[in-house]
Amino acid sequence: MVITPKILQVTYVFLKAFEPFQDMPPAHDVQFKINRCDENRGYFHQGGGSKEYLIMVSARCINHMDSLVKVMSHEMLHMKQYIDDTETEDVVHNKEFTALGQALCLEMGWDPGLF
Repeated sequence: MVITPKILQVTYVFLKAFEPFQDMPPAHDVQFKINRCDENRGYFHQGGGSKEYLIMVSARCINHMDSLVKVMSHEMLHMKQYIDDTETEDVVHNKEFTALGQALCLEMGWDPGLF
């Protein structure tokens, strides 16, 4: 599977149909990029140049739709926490992130240990 910014955008729009993402910004407010990083499957950053938000996915790490949906969900949780101002300084995955991730995994039938 070749991942493109358009595929990232469509995946984001699909996931917005599910809790806790229903109130997320529209896809046109998010910049979607592909990188070739070996260390991180995905990345969220506030301020993606001309857009307010940036979600980036590694083409080296993600080669299947199943993986892409999970990685996009993970980065969208980071984005949600940024928007809701519920991040914890110096903590990548705080208690709220873990709880949201667990609920999402239950909803989607995913293994929370892999999320």
